[in-house]
Amino acid sequence: KQKYVVKREVVQVRYKVKEFVKKFSVGKYIIIVKGHAFALVEGEIMGNWSDKNSLTREIWSAYKVK
Repeated sequence: KQKYVVKREVVQVRYKVKEFVKKFSVGKYIIIVKGHAFALVEGEIMGNWSDKNSLTREIWSAYKVK
């Protein structure tokens, strides 16, 4: 008989900016991407003028601000 071993791993996938804005549109967040940070306030991106156009960047970390 042959034995098969199946390994299952839970992998955390980074959000893209566009996905994060859709999921967390309510509240205030500080978002860190590679080499830059910006704010997300009530679903609107606050930062440099180009941040609103760079929606495919991966988010490295995000912090909710009260």
